[in-house]
Amino acid sequence: MYRLVPPPPPTSGYRPEFLDVVSYYELRHTSLAESMPAEKYSWRLAERTLSVGELIASVAGGNVLNKRTLEGPLKPGVGYAVSSENVVRNAMAQANDKNKVLQRLRDLSSTTLCSSASLSFKRRTSRRIKDTTIRGSFLLIATNWGQQLGQLIAYARMNGIALPSVDDSQLTT
Repeated sequence: MYRLVPPPPPTSGYRPEFLDVVSYYELRHTSLAESMPAEKYSWRLAERTLSVGELIASVAGGNVLNKRTLEGPLKPGVGYAVSSENVVRNAMAQANDKNKVLQRLRDLSSTTLCSSASLSFKRRTSRRIKDTTIRGSFLLIATNWGQQLGQLIAYARMNGIALPSVDDSQLTT
C-alpha cells in the first residue's frame, strides 16, 4: 500500500517561530498545572472568576478551537461534529479532576498547528468580528496564552505554590 509521506516542517519563517512560542507556553502551562495540588483545582479568586481547574481546562479546550481557527477553510456544507460551545462545556465538566485536566492538556497539544502554506488565507476568528490571516490568528492565540499563563502564575502564588523551574531544553522546536 502506498503511503503519502508529508514534507518535513519548515525550519525558518513564521510557522516555526510561532511553534517556538507554542512550545514555550505549553511547557509552562503544563508545569504549573502539574505543580498545583489536586485540592486547589476548585479554588477560585472570587465568585465570578475561573477556578484553577477551569483555567487549565480552558487552555486545553482552547487548543481544539485554535486548531479549528488555523485549519484551512472547510468545504461548503461541511461542519464540525462538535460545536465550539460543546468543546468548552466538555473541558469545563472535567475542571476539578486534576488527572483528567492534565491528560486533556497533554493530548491537545497545539504544536501540530497549521501548515506554512496556509498562513495568509483569511479566517474569521471567534475572538474578533473582522477577518484576519493565519498570522493574525497566531498573534491572538499567543496573546491569550500569555494572559492565561499570567493568571495561572498569580493563582499559584496566591495559594503558596512555588513556581516550577522550567528547563527550556524540553522545548519541542
